Amino acid sequence: MKILKNRFFIVSLLLIIAAASVYFIFNKKSKIEYTTAKVERGNLIQTVSETGMVKANKEMNLNFTMNGKIADIFASVGDKVKKDQILAELDSSDLLLKEKEAAANLQVAQANLAKLLAGATGPELAVSQAGVDQAKTAYVSALNELEKIKNTVSENIAQAEKSLSDLYSTSGETITSYQQAVKNYKSVALTTVESKISVAANALDNINTILNDNDAKYFLGAGNTALIDTTKNDYTLANTALTKTKASQAGSDISQTSADTLDALNKTFSALKDCYSLLEVSMVGGNFTQTKFDIYKTAVSTQQTNISSGITSVQTAQNNLNDSINNLNNAILAAKNALATAKVTGAQQTAAAQAKVDTSYRAWLVAEAQLNQLKAGTRSQDINLAQAQVNQAQASLGLVRNQINNNIIKAPLDGTITKKNYEAGEQFLSAKSVFSLLGMNNFEIEVDVSEADITKVALNDQAEITFDAFGEDVKFYGQVNFIEPAETVIQDVIYYKVKINFDGKDKDVKSGMTANANITTAKKDKALIMPSRAVIEKNGSGKFARVLVSEQVKEAPITIGLRGDNGLVEVLSGLNEGDTVVTYIQTSN
Repeated sequence: MKILKNRFFIVSLLLIIAAASVYFIFNKKSKIEYTTAKVERGNLIQTVSETGMVKANKEMNLNFTMNGKIADIFASVGDKVKKDQILAELDSSDLLLKEKEAAANLQVAQANLAKLLAGATGPELAVSQAGVDQAKTAYVSALNELEKIKNTVSENIAQAEKSLSDLYSTSGETITSYQQAVKNYKSVALTTVESKISVAANALDNINTILNDNDAKYFLGAGNTALIDTTKNDYTLANTALTKTKASQAGSDISQTSADTLDALNKTFSALKDCYSLLEVSMVGGNFTQTKFDIYKTAVSTQQTNISSGITSVQTAQNNLNDSINNLNNAILAAKNALATAKVTGAQQTAAAQAKVDTSYRAWLVAEAQLNQLKAGTRSQDINLAQAQVNQAQASLGLVRNQINNNIIKAPLDGTITKKNYEAGEQFLSAKSVFSLLGMNNFEIEVDVSEADITKVALNDQAEITFDAFGEDVKFYGQVNFIEPAETVIQDVIYYKVKINFDGKDKDVKSGMTANANITTAKKDKALIMPSRAVIEKNGSGKFARVLVSEQVKEAPITIGLRGDNGLVEVLSGLNEGDTVVTYIQTSN
């Protein structure tokens, strides 16, 4: 009985221990650790970093603002020039006369004002009336000049349009030499193709005759039977190409027909070459006599010469046709440019003439107002009008002097003259620049920016630049001045070329040096920022951040703005400065 009690005690104890173990295992809590960061105010910078190569800036063209006769040229190709150095001048003799006239008009206006203040006299009224008559005459003259300019511009544009239209004409009296050349070379190419197709066909007939000669059946390729199959295969390829060429003759694309003909001739030449090699390893015997053997070799050799000549003829005809088409296209482009120039120049001339009409009309009104003022006697309004006339005369004088200054080309920066297109005495036309100037110590860096970053980059973005040659401590500063709109594919990845201007005169920067450009694409001061790792993306629900409050994690919907460097992002809404956000959660037992 005592033994049973001990056994019952032991079993009960084991059951209690097992129950306690199960309870401990299933009720043990996992330990959660949070990696957090504070939402705080700070400066957020977004940059794009790329490596590129230094290139010297391109030449700049220097022009006068108006057309005219060149009076003096003071620089030549290769000259080193300084900023603001005078390089050329237009003939300003007419403007100098106008300057004297404007100065005289100013004196008249000032005298008129003085007379008004002193009171008008009979002679003064007569002078004023003469001024009105003169102003009216100038206005009528300006109107006539405007009409003449409009007619001239219309004629110039019509002539340019006709020249362009003639280049598109393919028949009739208006056909140009360019169109005629294309027409002639097309005819030559077509004739050449037709004749060489016959040559190829004849050559293939010769090969076929040899391959199917029963007398030579057991003697062809005796030294290398594999050449028989090679010759047959090349014959088949050439015959197929010739069939394709004959089919393409029915089309209107002579270039395609020429290409097909060249393909057929080349394959025929290859077949002839194999056939000749086949004859070289053949032997004579039976009815396959030495005479027939020699005739075949001579025929194949002759056909090789004919085919080779045919290839050259077709290539020459095609090249001549392509050259004539290119010449026609270049002439059309030049005619289009001439038409555009005629329209732009005409618009400028018409606008200038219209401005002259408007100015002369206002001058007429002023002269009439001045006369009426004299007749009415001196009033404060009259004095004010006379003062306005003085101001107008001063403005006219300033305008003429500004035109005189515009007739002078000055170097905009230190550099070297690389081109000079005019000499003194020649007529300057805006279509061709006077000088080309290569600046000194001005460089640009060309970098390739991936499509993922190109939308961040904008013109005039600032860039910090370092060079491998000078080390990271030597910094240069520049800005983005060009973003190429077309893509560049490098190893199946799309990039866009970006150019950065900078001044390298303080260091011995050279073209071709490797440069590291750090482009600042966006910047915000005192922005509300946090690590981008704290942002959770939920499909269809937007963006969230996990906020730690009293050891409890709550998800808050947020709106983010600028994504900056160092893994930081701007918070626009949803969080406050000082909030604690969770960037990583780790669970352990």
